[in-house]
Amino acid sequence: MSRIWNALKQAENERSRAKGRKQAGHSPTMPVPEESALVVPAHPNSDGADRRRSERWGQPVPVLIYGSDSEKQPFHEETETADINDDGCSFAIGTAVAKGQRLFLVNMLNDAERECRVVQASRRGRGKAQIAVEFSAPDMDFWLPRGNN
Repeated sequence: MSRIWNALKQAENERSRAKGRKQAGHSPTMPVPEESALVVPAHPNSDGADRRRSERWGQPVPVLIYGSDSEKQPFHEETETADINDDGCSFAIGTAVAKGQRLFLVNMLNDAERECRVVQASRRGRGKAQIAVEFSAPDMDFWLPRGNN
């Protein structure tokens, strides 16, 4: 593993231990970093925790997204996933959607359909938004080819 990954994991572990001591009523102590330790600044909107519940794969799967856009108008759009996992996927679309919004996702390789919720929506170049959605329950069968699910 890389030094950055190791430093991030170590910082996360130390944060967890300090939080546990604080909840138990102990005074947290700051560990003295080694001179060669790599210091990685935290993102201002992140507490450093890895929220991903399952492994993610860079997998292009043709999908149809449909639902209502951010202005409550019906839409449907074909696209291709950037990443998939048991809990959902990410993709780019031109339609404006909002975090928390419910959509429907159809895997065009096996005709499986799932309701999902937008967990991230960020504008990118060329008028497309990078969207991440999650299923209400993990479902790796959604990604299996026709006849295997």
